[in-house]
Amino acid sequence: NYLCLTSGSDFGCTADPGPNSTTCTKTAWGATNIVDRLEAAGLTWKGYMEDMPSSCYATDSGNYVVHHNPFMYYSDVASDATRCARVVPAGPSINSDATLLADLGSESTASNFMWLTPNKCNDMHSCSIHQGDTYMSGLVPKILDSTLFKTTRAALFVTYDEGYDQPIYTVWAGSPAKTGYLSSFAYDHFSFLSTVEANWNLASLTANDRDAPNMAEFFMGQPSRGASTQPTAPFPLGIVLGIAIPVAAVAILVFLLLRRRSGKKGSPAKPGASESGPAKPPTRGDEGADEDEWEI
Repeated sequence: NYLCLTSGSDFGCTADPGPNSTTCTKTAWGATNIVDRLEAAGLTWKGYMEDMPSSCYATDSGNYVVHHNPFMYYSDVASDATRCARVVPAGPSINSDATLLADLGSESTASNFMWLTPNKCNDMHSCSIHQGDTYMSGLVPKILDSTLFKTTRAALFVTYDEGYDQPIYTVWAGSPAKTGYLSSFAYDHFSFLSTVEANWNLASLTANDRDAPNMAEFFMGQPSRGASTQPTAPFPLGIVLGIAIPVAAVAILVFLLLRRRSGKKGSPAKPGASESGPAKPPTRGDEGADEDEWEI
């Protein structure tokens, strides 16, 4: 699922082999991935891994497991010193997310696309569900209370990785998200990648994410998805922070932060058109604009 979320394919992997070690991971090794798309579009990214000994660490160590770190499965990340410097320990010590939280303290330190993988105790793989609940109840409020989250329009995405043949619970929350909105439309994990691509006008990586419906309908100003009415894209989302928790029921939390540039008049922000009309795409605008404009 980590490969699906970052490159649009599982490459035929059915277990958890190490990077570039089996037929499927050797195929993934040379694959185009979300990092390629982000950098080509001038967008920044960063991966944070709990308990990883050092940047771009490619083998298991303690409660850090490399198969929960998708960036190590792509040669153009793992073999590139500049890109490797952006796959970092989440904090300076075990169980720490201090580096991530510090980066959320300012727009100058936060990347457009941010990914956090917890260690295998906090993700409930090797520890109890109670441990996972305690971890999430401590970390999520800190993220929501961060400077970046409080001073920008932010949306929170929560889903589970494996449902064991049951529907997977998924929710969007935050000021850009519709309140109490329930969709009967079927989405899969490729829809996350499709949503990121639609927002930033990125080219699809495979037919899987190309054909997957994006999740725009969960945002204000977007119509409900139906046979005759499709949500428009792109929609104005500025920063993505994903927390991937790999376990029997894997939670992936994604924070979509909408930055805006304050204009002279200080008029209300414009997230898009109402459900009766097309959404307004994100615009950069001029520094001297007369009203607030969305900026990616």
